[in-house]
Amino acid sequence: MSEIEEFLNEIKNKGLSSPAGMHWDRLRKVILKYAKNQEGEKLLNPLILGGAMASHAAKHERLLDQLKWAEQHCCLQEALTYLKLLSDDKWNKSTGSDWNEEHPWVVDGDIT
Repeated sequence: MSEIEEFLNEIKNKGLSSPAGMHWDRLRKVILKYAKNQEGEKLLNPLILGGAMASHAAKHERLLDQLKWAEQHCCLQEALTYLKLLSDDKWNKSTGSDWNEEHPWVVDGDIT
């Protein structure tokens, strides 16, 4: 199991899916600051603001994508260090039963 998978399994077992709001934006800034080069695909944006209505599963998957990008750009350790220092109250939390549920305002991928 990779370091990324281990970390993501650890937070999921604690009921955490992704950093909340500004903390996820700060992660993005940390990754971009320490990236050795930014060529190739762009770092995907965090699912905050309009993306906040996504399911915990989708947010967790986006965090995976960002950590893979960080690994490819030689800044995974900086990203993981930042994330590991976040207290649990700075994360989006799931009860487990709501892991795959989108915000109730989302119907078939559209906001109602």
